[in-house]
Amino acid sequence: MFNILFKRIIQMLKRHNRNVETHYKADGQRIDTHISYNQNELPSSVRDKASKKYNTNYSSSRIERPNSQPLYQIRSEKGSTTYMDENGHKRKYKDSH
Repeated sequence: MFNILFKRIIQMLKRHNRNVETHYKADGQRIDTHISYNQNELPSSVRDKASKKYNTNYSSSRIERPNSQPLYQIRSEKGSTTYMDENGHKRKYKDSH
């Protein structure tokens, strides 16, 4: 029963007035945490590249992963998603949840 509780659990929390989603594996191991960010809170290199591509028509989140550098998820209003590191370089990320 304990594994069932963790299978696809998503915690919706407020942290510094941000929406936070944490995803876990069935064994309780954390996969990642998505933290909503305002555009002006993004690293300047990420914000500059996102603004060039999408103007201001996008939402953004920081993705924290165990033993990995954070990524920034940029989602356009049309539904396309780009992932970048804090230097604004595109990165691949399989966001399967």
